[in-house]
Amino acid sequence: MERKQVLIVDDDVDFLTALSSRLGNEGFYVVTATSAQQALQQAVERSPDVILLDINMPGGDGFNLHQSLRNVTGLSCPIIYITGRYSQRACRISSMLGAFGLIPKPFDTAELLATVREAAGVSREDVVAAHSQDT
Repeated sequence: MERKQVLIVDDDVDFLTALSSRLGNEGFYVVTATSAQQALQQAVERSPDVILLDINMPGGDGFNLHQSLRNVTGLSCPIIYITGRYSQRACRISSMLGAFGLIPKPFDTAELLATVREAAGVSREDVVAAHSQDT
């Protein structure tokens, strides 16, 4: 089985580093972007299996990026929002856009990992086995 690829989009570099490490240790191949423009480029080049997307970023919010990913690139992978500003409005918009989920920061790591695995359509054992084959 091929390792599942996750694109994480967040303007907080420390957050990206920590989450990338955690997902990598779980067997995912991780790509990161710190801006909407980088995210579009990475999405086109890499066709990730799942995108973790911050809502509040400089240069464009996650909702606009979500629409661009769908309309501009035609990408149809699951998108999971991660936000420090959880609200009913964010829930409503993410649902209208067809997001796979919305997870508030700070989050429970086990819950996040389970959500990413579910979005990628794999079990923990599948992800770890794919990672073991690559190393």
